[in-house]
Amino acid sequence: MMQTLMQRWQTLSVRERRLLLLGGGALLLAFLYWGLWQPFQQGLADSRERVASQQATLAWMQEQGGRVLSLQRQGGAKVDLSGSLESVVNQSASRAKITLTRMQSMKDQVQVEIERLPFERWLDWVRQLEEQYGVTVASLELSALPEIKGEVRIRRLVLERRS
Repeated sequence: MMQTLMQRWQTLSVRERRLLLLGGGALLLAFLYWGLWQPFQQGLADSRERVASQQATLAWMQEQGGRVLSLQRQGGAKVDLSGSLESVVNQSASRAKITLTRMQSMKDQVQVEIERLPFERWLDWVRQLEEQYGVTVASLELSALPEIKGEVRIRRLVLERRS
């Protein structure tokens, strides 16, 4: 195979050899640029864009986190202690147009999961639970949804009544 290629190369004129070498070099350069360099640069630009987006989301969530902490620190308002914790959480979520994916009762707490909702709506709901019913956030695990800015998924929210 190699022998036949060498014989074929030898039969070509000098002009044809130069043309093939230049064409091969141009093809090699085109492959290196569009096959390696350009995809690498595009991936780098996409990564930078994702980092900037995630940093903006983090800054927004940290800003909103201050509001959550201030809600947790508030106290002294008259609260409605009638009704079980489960019914208060379920009814208030329904009024706030929040769909609870899962709700599990524990000793003096309720653990809920919410698939997706605007963070502002969740914050208003938590504020209402605190102010009207004396229900506070014991622990929280949430994540921002990258598809829609301001939307979160509540993986685990443990609520309890103030004593």
